[in-house]
Parts: sequence; C-alpha cells; structure tokens
Amino acid sequence: VTGGVCPVEMVKGAVESRLLGGGGGLEHEIAELRREQIELLKVIKAQNEVLLTMQQQQQQQQQQHQQQIHHPDPPPLTVSVPPPQHITTTSHVPSTPLRRALNMSGLALRLAADVGKRKIVGKTDGSPGVLSHKALDMLVDRLCHMRGAALKLGQLLSIQDKGIVPQHVLEAFSRVRNKTNAMPEKDFIAMISTELGDRWRQRFYEFDEQPIAAASLGQVHKAYLTPSQPVAVKVQYQGVMESVNSDMTNLRWLFSFGILPKGLYVDNILKELQRELLRECDYIGEADRQEQYRTMLETDPDRHGGLRLINVPRVVREVSTKKVLVTEWVNGSPADALFGEGYQGGLGKARRDEISEAFLRLTLKELFKWRTMQTDPSFANFMYDESAHRMHLVDFGASRTFPKDFVEKYLLIVYGSTVKNRDLVVTYSQQLGLLTGEESPEMLDAHVAAAFLASLPFSHRGTSDFSQFDISTQMKPHVETMLKLRLTAPPLEIYSLHRRLNGCFQLMTNLKANVDCRKIFLEILREVHPTLSDETKSKITDLSY
Repeated sequence: VTGGVCPVEMVKGAVESRLLGGGGGLEHEIAELRREQIELLKVIKAQNEVLLTMQQQQQQQQQQHQQQIHHPDPPPLTVSVPPPQHITTTSHVPSTPLRRALNMSGLALRLAADVGKRKIVGKTDGSPGVLSHKALDMLVDRLCHMRGAALKLGQLLSIQDKGIVPQHVLEAFSRVRNKTNAMPEKDFIAMISTELGDRWRQRFYEFDEQPIAAASLGQVHKAYLTPSQPVAVKVQYQGVMESVNSDMTNLRWLFSFGILPKGLYVDNILKELQRELLRECDYIGEADRQEQYRTMLETDPDRHGGLRLINVPRVVREVSTKKVLVTEWVNGSPADALFGEGYQGGLGKARRDEISEAFLRLTLKELFKWRTMQTDPSFANFMYDESAHRMHLVDFGASRTFPKDFVEKYLLIVYGSTVKNRDLVVTYSQQLGLLTGEESPEMLDAHVAAAFLASLPFSHRGTSDFSQFDISTQMKPHVETMLKLRLTAPPLEIYSLHRRLNGCFQLMTNLKANVDCRKIFLEILREVHPTLSDETKSKITDLSY
C-alpha cells in the first residue's frame, strides 16, 4: 500500500537527532504526544457538550416560534455581522521536529490502512477519491492540530478552484478555515515573554489574553497601548518557524497517497509553500511589506477613487518583534461573513458591487502596476467594516514582488486571451514557461481554451453577472486535459498569483456581483502602458472598450 516505504522512516532522522542531542529522549516525546491526545479528547468532549446545549436552545426557540406563529415579529431592516468572538478551544502545538514527525507518521499509518482497505473492499462510502470521507476528515483534524505548514497547506487547498482540486477534497478542507485552535495559556505566556520580556504586560495599557482569531502560524489578541489606542497583537505559535523544513519533508510523503492529481506537481506547490512560510514566519519582514503596501496604496492616483474602500492598518514598530506583530486595530468581519444567509440582503446590491469592483481594481493594480501582491486570498485577511464601508487588509505575510519581465509576459497572455489571439497566448505562454513548445495539439487546444475562459470577464463588453457566471464548470474538462498532458510544471510565481486571482473571482461570485471587468482592466492597462517595454507595447494594438 505504501510503496515499500515504512512510515517510521518519516521520523528516523528526527529521532536520531533528538537522541544524539539529548533533551529527554524518545520516551519523553511519546509521553508528551499521549498527553496531547488526552487533551484533544477533553476538547472533543467539551465541544460535544456545547453542541448539545446549542441543540437544546434551538429546540426551545422552535417551540417559542410555534407559540408566536400567529403574531410574528417584523423582519429586521438590516442584518449585521456579530463582532469577533474569543477563540476558547485550545490545543498544544507540537513544537519539535520529532513530535511533529510522530504526529505525521501516525496519520500516515492510518491513511495507508484506509487506502489498502478501499483497494480490497472497494469504495463503499461514496467518496470518489483514494481516501474515504472518514480518512479525509481525520487528515483535516490532524492538520488543524498541527498548525504551521500542515495547516497552511490545508487552508490553501480549501480555496482552490473545483476544476483543479476534486470537489470532495475541497469540501473536506473547507473546514480548516474556521477550525483552528489557539495555544494553551501557558504556551502563549511563554512565547510572548520570550519576545517582549517577562514584564510584557507593562508595555500595554490593557491586554486581552483570550485570542479573537487563530490561524496557521499564530493567533491574534486585542490590546490597548493607551486608553484610546487599540491594537491587534499577532503572536506566533511555538516552534512553527523551526519546524517548516521538517514539515515539508513529512508533507511530501503524506501527499504521495494520491490525494491530489499528479498534474498539479505537488512537489512544486510544497517548494513554493516552503519559501512562503519561511518569509511569513519573519514578522519584521511582514511589517516591512505591510508598510510598503500601505505607501503604494496611499500614493496611488485611485486612492480617493476606485480604491477608496481599501485600507491597510499602520504597523506599531516599538512593540513588534520577529515573532510578535502589532498593528492598529480595525473593526470588521472576515469577508466570507458577507456570504452568510440573509446578510446579502442587509448589505445591499450596490455595496456588494462596489466592494467587488474595488477588490478587482486592487488585484489588477497589484499585479500590473505595483508588481507587488498580497497573494493569500483567505477571506479572513480581508475585514469588511459595514459601518464605515471599508475593506481592511490585515495580513501581509504572503506578499511578494513579481519581476517586470514576468508581469509583462503574463499581461500579454491575458490581453491575447481578451482579443482571442491564439498565437499571442501560445507564444508568451512558452516564454513564461507554462508551455515547452513540444505539447500535443490536444494539450495546446486545452491551454488556449482555458486561457480564453479565464479572461472572459475582461473580454465581455458590459457588466458581468457573477451570479450567472460558472467558468469553473466550463473550465473543468480543459483543466483535466492539462493535468494529464502538460509537460512541465508552471513557474513557481504562478501558484501564488493564480491563488490570489482565483480568490478575487470567488469573492465576486459569492457576492453575486455585477461588475464591468473589461472597463477596469482597460483603465489599468492604459495607466501602465507608458511604462511597458517596446516589445510589449507593440503587441497591444487595441485599447478601446
């Protein structure tokens, strides 16, 4: 089942290193792992108790509704998203390479058993993939417990297009976006004390030690530097940065089970993820990128026009370190709260369209003008404040800069797709490294058709109704062909770029927006046209609407 590879090999190097280096030995690490399992069982029990209470409350509400059915209350005029709630579920983050490898190897054994069972008795649970629904759930739960690189990969997979990642895998990984646990209090105190000193509380007027958000690399607390200066304090999990490289080794082995299609070049995805994570774990670097991004936004000619809804919080340098990042506090709820049942009616169509237009304009500005993009489209990174009608960007760990030559070649592929110029798309796809020049006619046809479909909003004259657009379904057969027939992995920049572009279109689709995408694309193309190389200018022959 495992191709002759024993899961214990995943931890062999880490075990030998740990035993040679001292620090308590393997017995201590196994005891710690057992302790974590006991803690997890307690968490599950507490969650079940909360669920039972919620079910009882729901039954009481239904009974009250039946009693009041003849005198119903009038519907509310608007619906507001509730303020952020505290994260009360905690679990210890495995912080050493050995402990993380032990967690991964245990999961690998269970997945191997699941694959073997399905090969012998068949796919009896309705799951079309190599893993059962139960095994996928187990994988997601373990990623949430591990955090770090493991959880980051799960979060990135959860926002991929259904034409690329199988639907049953997307559904399983979609739970990781809102399921992350926080650190236990003692781990949090140890981490922030290491970074800010034992008297760290004296650096704040007030500090809420219960986090209001938890993600793959750290958790966020609300605090006050003065009575009138609220701030967000992001604290990195213990051991996350030190375990990135070992996590990548374990994840490569784990994904050898065939969870994802071979044509995705999972090794390249993990290589790019490793590069991103090492950058994201450096909060000083993130602070630099956030300030750079804020400057680009504030000095852009569209700052008080098409980008007026967008805001980037200030960084508070004096209390930030490599593993603690402090920024000004902004009100709002994650963008995916806007998709909740009933909320779209309260938000109003005009605002949904305006949010979508601003987000699309921002995305195209980032790529074609600034050549610097915040590439993690997790909706938790975009906080919408309904009262101020502003969208706050709050995470710049995954921000990156693209080379000018790369951007111009990519621009010509998009432009060629909007004017249905097959030769232009193929030529610059080859120059960019998306094609080798040796592809079969079937592969070339699929590549060009996918490019034309992806650029459809930019070639369509008039507003595009994203409640009716279903590009993913039309794209699926072409993507399947490319996954089978492609001869080379895409450039590493493509992974993060397409992740953000996909997130932008997902936002507009979920908001059921009507946006004139062609108008926005051409406005930005005219804006950057004077800065383009002569070769690129010569290929762009039509800037008319």
